[in-house]
Amino acid sequence: MSLTTNRSEKIGYSSQPSCPCCYFDQPNFLPFFLLQGNEDSTDADGGEMLSPREALEQIKEYAAAKNDGGGEAERTNKGVWLVDTHGHPQLNQESDGEKYHQNEDADRMEKPAGLVELACAVSPNDWQATLAYAAQSPHIRPALGVHPWYLEDLPDGWLHDLEALLRQHSRAVVGEIGLCKMARFLRTFPQGKLAALQLQRQVFLDQFQLAARLQRPVSVHCVDQHRVFLTALQELRDGIPPSETQGAPNNNDEDDTPLFPPAVAMHSFTGTAHHVKKLLEFETTIQKQQKNVKFYFGFSHIVNVDMSSSEKSRRQGREAIQAVPRDRLLAESDVHSTGNVAAGTAGAVSYLAFALEEPLQQVAERLASNGLAFLNTGIPTSTDTAHEL
Repeated sequence: MSLTTNRSEKIGYSSQPSCPCCYFDQPNFLPFFLLQGNEDSTDADGGEMLSPREALEQIKEYAAAKNDGGGEAERTNKGVWLVDTHGHPQLNQESDGEKYHQNEDADRMEKPAGLVELACAVSPNDWQATLAYAAQSPHIRPALGVHPWYLEDLPDGWLHDLEALLRQHSRAVVGEIGLCKMARFLRTFPQGKLAALQLQRQVFLDQFQLAARLQRPVSVHCVDQHRVFLTALQELRDGIPPSETQGAPNNNDEDDTPLFPPAVAMHSFTGTAHHVKKLLEFETTIQKQQKNVKFYFGFSHIVNVDMSSSEKSRRQGREAIQAVPRDRLLAESDVHSTGNVAAGTAGAVSYLAFALEEPLQQVAERLASNGLAFLNTGIPTSTDTAHEL
């Protein structure tokens, strides 16, 4: 029995909470998402968004036609039409909602390599399960890391173990890591909230700098901590030692250790257009120290649509998307079951097409290309397929 199954059985699921704040008090491995209230997917101007299933069907039809006809996009994406750059399908937990569910056959596009996915671990307890899940197909990439919610019981030597696994698996991404003010353990940590936040920052920086040393892409969870996140990056850039970090190198003028991972994906981005602007401005300031560092911005239907409960948050989400350069946008499923990956990713494509007011097929092509670029940044690729593990 896998570690994931053991953990799922141990934790279990309780009934869905009645408000967004309360689900962080639930003893779930990952939160329930509020899947009602936005079913019509209509904005104030009356525009409509395709549902995840409708979007998936249209993308499949378009992919089949393009693959039959060939063309520049087909050669560029090597037959890939959906790239999920963040999900947790290895958990096999049916908590995503019926709108994302597909049968197992539908989880793979009919054409070869139609769907590429990134399976993200959340703690040392599911690193091996994530690697086992990714080993099922050359079109699944693993990501290994410690999520900012699950820090209380980290074993001694966890960072050494993480580095060893990443070196063993040269095509693995680092993630899911990050900073989060909503983490339940901030309220339950025995040493108090301040100590919990310091621990969270320490664990984040340890992993971020590990990704930099190994030059791996990284997937970052950042909720209500955008200023803290940017400050931490500025301190790395300016050579200020992270006083709370253990095991991270002390970068200086004589040290050629990279300061930053080559690609940083902001997972299910909930910041504003202002935050997008600030991160892109920061990117330009580090080009002399380390060229070709890129920030990407991922969006998912399950977070950015289903959990967006007001017109103000929906408007801010669209404005943030519109502030991102087209080649830095990513689609994410953020689902927790393998049968939901395809529709979850298609739902993200639908949301981005809706926000950009561009055709679904055009956005799908761009996001697939962006997703492959992110996943392959700094990672050796074969001569046959750009997404092969």
